[in-house]
Formats: sequence, C-alpha cells, structure tokens
Amino acid sequence: MREKGIGAVLAIGIAVVIVVIAVAMLLVFSGAGSRPIQKPGTGLIYDDFDDGQLGSDVPGTSAGMMGGYPPDPDRFEFVQVDSGYALKMSVEVPSDKWSGYWSFFKPGDVATDPILVGLGNGYDLSGYTELRMAVRADREFQIKIELQDTAQFSSASNAQRVFSNSSPTACLEKYGKSPGTLAQEIFGTTPDGIGGLSDANVHTATSSHNGVVRKTVGTSWTELVVPLTEFTQMASGLNLKDIRQINIVFEGPVTTALYVDWIAFT
Repeated sequence: MREKGIGAVLAIGIAVVIVVIAVAMLLVFSGAGSRPIQKPGTGLIYDDFDDGQLGSDVPGTSAGMMGGYPPDPDRFEFVQVDSGYALKMSVEVPSDKWSGYWSFFKPGDVATDPILVGLGNGYDLSGYTELRMAVRADREFQIKIELQDTAQFSSASNAQRVFSNSSPTACLEKYGKSPGTLAQEIFGTTPDGIGGLSDANVHTATSSHNGVVRKTVGTSWTELVVPLTEFTQMASGLNLKDIRQINIVFEGPVTTALYVDWIAFT
C-alpha cells in the first residue's frame, strides 16, 4: 500500500512538472513571459506598448497597419510581458507585396488631418545617435525600418496640402528655406503645382527624405541597435530635425509573427 502511495505521489509530481513546462513553453511561444530586455533608462522611449494601445507615448499621435495585406487592424494584439505588454503583429504577406506598421511622432497640424504634419513641425531627433528596439519573431525574417521626415510623400494631393499650408517660419527653422523654395528644389514647381504631378513622380522626388535600413530578426529576444547615420547614409535629404514617422515594413513572401516590446532613441 505504501509503495502505491509513493507511486501516486510521484505520478502527481511528474504531472505537475509537465504542466509547468507546458505553460512555460506556451508563454514563450506566445510572446509572453518576463520582460526580455530592459528598455533604456535615458533618451526617448518612443513607445513601450505597455498601455496596450497603438500610438506612441506622445499624446494624440496616430499609428496603425498598412499595405493592404495582413497585418491589418484585426491582425495585431498585445501580449503580456512582465507587468506590461509587447505588440504582436501577425505577418502573412504574399510574394511581391508588402505590409507593415506606421507610427507618427507628433499629432498632425495640416487641415486637421492627424497624419499630415506641416514642414518644420516634425520631431527633432538630431540630439540622438541610435534607434533601439527589443524584438523577436516566431520565424527568422528581415524587416525594413523607415524614418521619414515631413517632406516625404507618396501622394501628390497630400504633398500639395502640406507644402501649401505649412508655416514659413517653421520650415525656415528646420530646412533653412521657405516651403516655396523647398518645393522648387524637390519638385521643380510651386506648392500649388504639386497636385498636378503624378503620385509616382512625387514619391520618387521625395525618396531622399525616406531613410531605409533592413535588419534580420531572430526567434530570441534581441535588441536591435541602429545608428541614425545608417538612415541618413541611405537618404541624403533626410532631416533628423523634422521626423514625421517611423515604419516597420514586411516584404513578401513571408509568414510569421513579429513582437516589439519597446522602441527608443538614445
């Protein structure tokens, strides 16, 4: 009888151990668990996602998903990490397509549109040297990180609105020239004439204001450290004094999930 009792206790103990291991594995593979990498104690904590909402830690800013393929608004969630959260984005992009995450540094100020920021009214990152992110993926893949200033556009109508309505004083402070002079340099026309250009031409003309860096994300929590000079080397016109947004882009074909615990500048 005693041997049977010991056997029962041992069986229960083994079962408990199995359950504990299973729960731990579930937490690891679901992106939860203890905080993997502590965020910096100084600098700009752009977003730590601990509020469980999209949008940076600057009140009133906008963020969301883009690209027309998952992830879109119903393909992201927040998973618990320590006492806070990490952003989990489900990535399922077919060949020759893309999708991603966008986030604006400051609230918009042109015609009350939250995603249109006037020239010179972007965030000043010139006092920082690095972008840092705590990330991991369910499956190793490459992400594209973009920093864009307020003069980068893929839409002729949006570019016209911003260049036509921006404050000359703010533009002069950040670019050393008026919106009209900047429009002539970039587009070869006045601000009012930008709307007559094609979207493709506007996108090409402002591509030097979009810094692009590609980094590989593995399956373990990693801190990506990207010198801001990598962005300016890829985009000669990128104005670190006037940054409008940061994007994380997924280029197909790829199927995985990306977890971001925090984004910071130091």
